[in-house]
Amino acid sequence: MAANFDNELVINEMGCISPAGPIGLEPGEVVLRLDAWVFQAGGACMSHVAGPFNGARWMTHPNPETEHIGDRFVPGPAKAVGLTVNLKSNGRTVTHVWNEEIHLKV
Repeated sequence: MAANFDNELVINEMGCISPAGPIGLEPGEVVLRLDAWVFQAGGACMSHVAGPFNGARWMTHPNPETEHIGDRFVPGPAKAVGLTVNLKSNGRTVTHVWNEEIHLKV
């Protein structure tokens, strides 16, 4: 299973974002939970999606009031960290953690 963030995320009018990206699942595999954190100096957005879900993409819709902490995002580089908890077709549960540099834009 491989998941990533989109290389660029758009900053909304509230100064927050909706983290999203591609996800690669094996046949019969489902995501039980996906957590996403994106941060810049002074601000962070944290959100999650409860499953089960499958498909080629994921997206979170954080509440800017409760899931964005600190300063508003500004255009430029940001750090993104993700975690999934997956259920394989054989009944085994696995986790996948990744981090990457992304770009935020208006």
